[in-house]
Amino acid sequence: MPDQFYPTINIDFVEEQILQSGKIIPDSKLKIGSTATFVTEGTQAIHKRLVIIREIEDGAISFENATAMALKFNFMGSLLKWLESNKNWKDGAYVEPQ
Repeated sequence: MPDQFYPTINIDFVEEQILQSGKIIPDSKLKIGSTATFVTEGTQAIHKRLVIIREIEDGAISFENATAMALKFNFMGSLLKWLESNKNWKDGAYVEPQ
């Protein structure tokens, strides 16, 4: 069950941002049920390079999971813009650069 105080995030948006990051091995996406996995580039052990996102409701992931992916794949700005325009949600007093 999603946290009642945080919005859910569209899984397609998050997957698109992850794939655009350039850190994922092309064609490494595997979807099984409500879970999607990706493998990042590198030479570390596979369990350290595995990225997992899981739907908590149809087509949406948790705010926490989306935020973790945004930090790892450098799309926090895009996530905040998406939240503001798609969910009418803005937390805190972050300021856009001038």
